[in-house]
Amino acid sequence: MIVIKNLNKNYGHHVVLNHLSVELHKAEIVAILGSSGSGKSTFLRCINRLEEPTAGQVWIDGVEVTHSNVQQLRTKVGMVFQNFHLFSNMSVIQNLVYAPQKVKKMPESQAFEKAQQLLRQVGLEKKIKAYPHTLSGGEKQRIAIARTLMMDPEVILFDEPTSALDPEMVQEVLRVIKGLASTGITILIVTHEMNFVREVATRVLFLDHGSILEDQSTKDFFDGHNKERIAQFLNQATSD
Repeated sequence: MIVIKNLNKNYGHHVVLNHLSVELHKAEIVAILGSSGSGKSTFLRCINRLEEPTAGQVWIDGVEVTHSNVQQLRTKVGMVFQNFHLFSNMSVIQNLVYAPQKVKKMPESQAFEKAQQLLRQVGLEKKIKAYPHTLSGGEKQRIAIARTLMMDPEVILFDEPTSALDPEMVQEVLRVIKGLASTGITILIVTHEMNFVREVATRVLFLDHGSILEDQSTKDFFDGHNKERIAQFLNQATSD
């Protein structure tokens, strides 16, 4: 479904992504792991052109992502950010219906019905008229996920969706993401939640200095490692 070939991203002389190539398949739940600065978030942002790659190609469903078609392809690829990115001047329901009506020309009644259904799915139907400033971090992130689902994406990119949350709010967001794992949506998630990765992910990409150091099934990744760099990362991650 997603084919990435020789993806490079440089900031001046600083290399963030270094000849990164990988194929990602439909309905996979792929955890992207690595230490801070390894290129994980930049990798996600280059897939949907929120960051412009220095070199390389990204193909989605056999179509190369270019300047001319990026907006169309973004309707297939949703993204959930660390810091929610909700419209502060809009209510919850307005946040959800805005893009489907504007981009997909969804009729108002259909958009509102779909929004209500998704709010029930994430457990926030009672917040339909609330504004973002009245919500907890966990509620904002669940609203952000529901907003992404409004576009019926084939792929969702999660960029550390729980890193800005208080510990007690993390599990409620992870529960929503777990619920998506059986829907057929392809999920790429940058996260430090190792228990979540063990339980939900089907595959792990481990990035180190902008390159894929390991690409394995989740079980194989966690079942003992002879690569010192990955063993060091796992020891640190499980001790935090």
